[in-house]
Amino acid sequence: MTVDVGGERIEPAKVEAGTGFFEERFTRREITPAMAAITMTTQAKRLAFGGVHWQYLDDISKVPAAGREELAIEKQLFVKRMTKAGPELVPIKQGGEAKVELGDELVVRLVVTSDRDYEFLELADHRPSITEPVDVLSGWRYGDGAAWYVAIRDASTQLFFERLPRGTHVFEYSLRAAHRGTASSGFARIQSRYAPEFNAHSASVNLEVK
Repeated sequence: MTVDVGGERIEPAKVEAGTGFFEERFTRREITPAMAAITMTTQAKRLAFGGVHWQYLDDISKVPAAGREELAIEKQLFVKRMTKAGPELVPIKQGGEAKVELGDELVVRLVVTSDRDYEFLELADHRPSITEPVDVLSGWRYGDGAAWYVAIRDASTQLFFERLPRGTHVFEYSLRAAHRGTASSGFARIQSRYAPEFNAHSASVNLEVK
């Protein structure tokens, strides 16, 4: 197996005996646009496997939502206001007018859309660092023809599905604005446990508590 990156042959310093596995890493300063052209060649009449991973750091607010028709997820953030007609959910949007104050209750709404029945899905939703969950107990939840287990973590809320029927499902949970400041809501990610190619993640929403 030979590997060419950007027209240059990779000469591995260490190859694992028996499997032929080797790894080559590049730092940010070494990567150029030409290195996007990668060619793997083998002369042997057998299967060969390889992978390319591109890892980088960026502002989470710049990460766009990603998904396909098979599976998609949208994250919405609301502030709950009490009115004479009852509780009202005011959406929090980028540059919106919804003001959040210390102690306000926030509602996170996750909208999952799929075109088929799925089994063993995992959904992880990051929380803004200036909020705390209202419901801190993990356990099973039921509704809309689905059942899921909720696990409350330090920085995220995780949902586990043994089976999720096709269609559109809405999941909600509440947060409390516990600190003043500005933070990102983070994004929600859903992925199949045993077929990870089926995955999607939402965009994030900036939150300011005054």
